[in-house]
This record gives sequence, C-alpha cells and structure tokens, in this order.
Amino acid sequence: MFGAQSEFGPLKRVLLHRPGEEMALVSPANLGDLNFARPVDAALMAANVDAYASILRAEGVEVHFLAEVLAGDAAALAAIRQRPNLVFLRDTAFVFRKGAVLMRMSLSTRQEDPGIVGRALERLGIPLLGRIEAPGLIEGGGISFLDETTCTMGLCDRANESAVRQMADLILGDSVETLVVLPMPKGIVHTDGQFMMVDRDLALLYPAPFRLRKARVLGKGGTLREAWLEDLLQERGIQVAEVPEGWDLNVVGLRPRQAAGLEVAQAARKALESRGGRYFSFDGRELCAGMGGPHCATLPLRRTPC
Repeated sequence: MFGAQSEFGPLKRVLLHRPGEEMALVSPANLGDLNFARPVDAALMAANVDAYASILRAEGVEVHFLAEVLAGDAAALAAIRQRPNLVFLRDTAFVFRKGAVLMRMSLSTRQEDPGIVGRALERLGIPLLGRIEAPGLIEGGGISFLDETTCTMGLCDRANESAVRQMADLILGDSVETLVVLPMPKGIVHTDGQFMMVDRDLALLYPAPFRLRKARVLGKGGTLREAWLEDLLQERGIQVAEVPEGWDLNVVGLRPRQAAGLEVAQAARKALESRGGRYFSFDGRELCAGMGGPHCATLPLRRTPC
C-alpha cells in the first residue's frame, strides 16, 4: 500500500538515505553548487540519520533505505556515490494515492536524483503517476497537505508556474480536489521551513512570508478564488501556533500532534507539548550542515488517513 496525502496522518512507511562516501565530495569549492553550509563528517551525518530512523521504527514506522532498496542495481548505486544531496529525499518525489510524481530539481547537481529515486519506488511497488518536465521546476519540500484532499504548493525560488500547471493536470480531480498555490517571497526555497500541519486543526506557522501575496485556490476547472493563507486556515477551523522560521518547522508528523524533529527546535516542542502532543527529538547537527532537516530527509510512502 502507498499514498501519503497528509502531514499528520499516522506515518507507516518511509524512504530514507543513509549518507556514505559521497559526502567526501563536499568541499569549500563547491558548497554553493551543492547548497551545503560546510563540508560534513559522513559518519556523523549517518549517525544522525540512524538516530532519526530509530525514532521512526520505535513508533511503528517501516523504514526503507535507498541503497538497500537498490541493491544489485550497479548503475544506480554508482550514481548515489556521486550525489551528496540524495540524503534529502523529500525533494525528489511525492507519493500520492494514485502513485508517485517525480519532481524536477532546481539545482543542476540534483537533476538525476528523481530518476534514481523513481527506480527505488518501482522496486517498492509504487507506480509512477507522472513526472514534472522542463521547463517546470518543483521540489517536494514545497508540497504539503492541509488535509487528505487539499494539497499546497509553494511558488518559491525552486518552483515555477509551469510546474503548477503540470501538477494540477496530474493530480486535480483524481488524487486531490484542491491545489492551493502559495506565492513566496524571493529567497525562500521551500515552504517546509515556514508552514507545517501537525493535526487536522493545528498548524505550525511562520506567518510573515504568507502576508505579502494571496494564495490561489485551484480546482479541476481552474482558479476558484484567491485568499490569504491564514484566512483559509481559519475557515477550516485550523488553529495556528506561531514559531520561528527554519528548524522549528522542519518536523515530520508521526500521527496527530506528534512529530519528530531536531533537538534545537524547542519552539516546535513547546507548541506541541503545550497542546497535548509529543515531540521526539534527535541530534541532527551534521544533517543541518547540508541545509536540511528531518522533513527534507524523509520521503513518506504511506500514511493512513485520519
């Protein structure tokens, strides 16, 4: 079974990548090309990922690792050894109820990543619903769900209108009923550092980026209306817990009001625990050196609906 059309439905199955020798390719000379803050310690980053995987498994989540899924595929394994960014699998694909959509990456160093992940998804029994083609650009960190039938897509530095049109054609009226397009200010690459649903009636939000331009609400027939994101949340009875942008929003829902994230994300912990939830944390400092957190590192394969 597959399909992860929620951010808070009980998480059942994920794909992760345990970083290895490819991290030796990160150097001061290519930090900009790879979007890393600094060179990293591969063993320490792998320990970060393993600590996170342990939390997931303890909470009943089936964890697959990319290289293990692709065992025997010599070409794919060779490609992995050349791709440090593959530790951040979320950006490469999104798994809908009807199948996976492979993204088209903005960074030139990540152009091959979705194809590698697509081979793994095929082995895991997940069919391909479609892929974003040139000139479209979108990454999984810019896609999330308000509920099981309402998808959001950030129109940010790594996404464009071509991808919006392609995504609408692929999912509207079949996988989802409504696509909410969130125009983001320049300098923001994804929405998962700004906005995260943690229950049907609770969102973590850094509101400033969403107060500049209204969201476009799309249906199968085209644009239904424009509205401010905070108004859309209020209409649905969704309470907002304001938190700082960044790591406090880069969390992975395990079930309603329970999430896994970084030890440094104390605002997220407070927001959840003060509302009867739980926060499971791990030391992900080396992971953060790659400019990503647990949400970036996780490709959800299956959630059960709430």
